[in-house]
Amino acid sequence: NSALLEDAPKRWSFEYLERHLGDVDNFFVLRAPASSRGRFAYYDNKPDKNPCGYKVVQTNKRVEMRFAAFRRQAAEVRRQRLAGKQAE
Repeated sequence: NSALLEDAPKRWSFEYLERHLGDVDNFFVLRAPASSRGRFAYYDNKPDKNPCGYKVVQTNKRVEMRFAAFRRQAAEVRRQRLAGKQAE
């Protein structure tokens, strides 16, 4: 019930975003593997962010796509999960 967002959650639906982002070429989507079980790893591979040189294994995949394609794929993954299947 925060007034911080006001009406944004009502307006910023997938339909609204698809209408207003349809002319944007591509977005980069970070996709976590199914084995992550809903967890998303955040990391930055710039040397100044890892001064000790720890080995960081990237688990997310960077995918370039249009918003409409993202919406279709997100809906399909959601259908798979609701059906008890593991999403790819």
